[in-house]
Amino acid sequence: FYDSAQIHQEDGDGVFYVSHDKELLGMIVLKHEVRKGTKKMIEDLRQNGVKHIALISGDEEKVANSFALEFGFDTVFSNQSPIDKANAIEELKKRYNNVVMVGDGVNDTLAMSKADVAISFAAGGSEAAIEVSQVAITHSHPEDVVNLYNLSKKSLKVVNQNYWIGTSTNLIGVAFASVGMLSPVAAGAIHIGHTVAIMANSFRLA
Repeated sequence: FYDSAQIHQEDGDGVFYVSHDKELLGMIVLKHEVRKGTKKMIEDLRQNGVKHIALISGDEEKVANSFALEFGFDTVFSNQSPIDKANAIEELKKRYNNVVMVGDGVNDTLAMSKADVAISFAAGGSEAAIEVSQVAITHSHPEDVVNLYNLSKKSLKVVNQNYWIGTSTNLIGVAFASVGMLSPVAAGAIHIGHTVAIMANSFRLA
């Protein structure tokens, strides 16, 4: 049994022993169901600049290590209780400026509350995980995490552009007004102009 169990664990399977009156009768092997697109999600996040991707799992060490090796995680935290997961997030926050956690189970909620940003999968995820997360992905496709990451970066870029559009036009208006070269009508036109420019620039996010 033990040799067979070890082989299954190294393959990333969960192994449960069945006994009766201290006599080992057999074992149950469970295959982990991984969301389709998980590996591509990790690859895309890495290509888009995510520095470190960690697996925080309640699974036994061999199972977690096998999964991490197959999917390309940088760090593995195995045999993690809910408190252990929260401590792992705190440890990662000491090493990295911003930590995002993706989770969907009740056991993930404490750790998600410690992350800078928590993302939950709404379809099939626990209500507790959805409640504690800042972002809930409706369709629960791993690739949506990548889409969210890209949209966030693009949104920050647009916000920065809008700031300079508004600030620069206001400064130009102040400069002209200070030397008496800006009438109230022209000032209103500048204000409307930069408002329209900001709206048009923001519309690109749609």
